[in-house]
Amino acid sequence: MADLIQKLQRDHSHMARLLKVLEEELDTAAKSDPPDFQRMQLVMKYMTRYPDEVHHPREDVLFARLLEKAPAVGATISTLCAEHRVLAVKGQELCSVLDAAATEHVIRRDALETPGREYIATLYRHMRFEETEIFSVARARLGTEDWLVIESSVDEQRDPIFGDSVESEYRDLYAYIFSS
Repeated sequence: MADLIQKLQRDHSHMARLLKVLEEELDTAAKSDPPDFQRMQLVMKYMTRYPDEVHHPREDVLFARLLEKAPAVGATISTLCAEHRVLAVKGQELCSVLDAAATEHVIRRDALETPGREYIATLYRHMRFEETEIFSVARARLGTEDWLVIESSVDEQRDPIFGDSVESEYRDLYAYIFSS
């Protein structure tokens, strides 16, 4: 039943770990030290793929079913769905800045720090809101049949970092995350 919510919460935990890595690198840049742009690019490559292409669409399926059973949360669900789109745009914008910085283009520190901190803050706030405002309502209002419909509607793609095996391009990032 709430297995999907457990998966979504596990994804949130994984995303928070990656946001922490991004924060550490932004903190390094704020001290006028060069951050690890390659590490930051890998974090954002993941964030613009797995959460934007797998995690958020799963939530959208859950939200659509929940809206049928609990129309009172409609405004909240609309806000969360809009935030999914905003996060995708902010993620792509940050990727562009990182790509420019990594290819030795000179960028102002605030041109990296501002979109980076905004992305991090927006995603943290978004995840907390989902967990405190929506997941509990879903557990309370959705029945076994609802969960079966939701589960059959979501794409089961594996996580390239936190799945059963780590994809080769993410191995160094994975090692860094679990050595910190």
